[in-house]
Amino acid sequence: MTDLAAALCELAEGDCGGVVHLGGAEALSRYELGTLLAERDGLDAGALRAGKRPSGPSVIRLIAGAETRRAVRTRLRGAREFLSSGRPDTERTGNSRHPDG
Repeated sequence: MTDLAAALCELAEGDCGGVVHLGGAEALSRYELGTLLAERDGLDAGALRAGKRPSGPSVIRLIAGAETRRAVRTRLRGAREFLSSGRPDTERTGNSRHPDG
């Protein structure tokens, strides 16, 4: 999560204001994200069922606006790249819900 932390520091130190979205450029459905997380954590991704949302988009992508792109120079990894780096280290903090906190 060092890339996200670096981007947050850049925002805190800069003069960018308002709502800011920080995320990779990769668009994933909630189902795709769930299967990636299950596979990373050694769970049965086949147990997840794809469904349709009653309303709204099924693919979520938070796109950084021009002001955010100017304020943040750090490259943020997409979900696939981030999750392929392995399971989070929960032994360091002992907190399985918040590995870095």
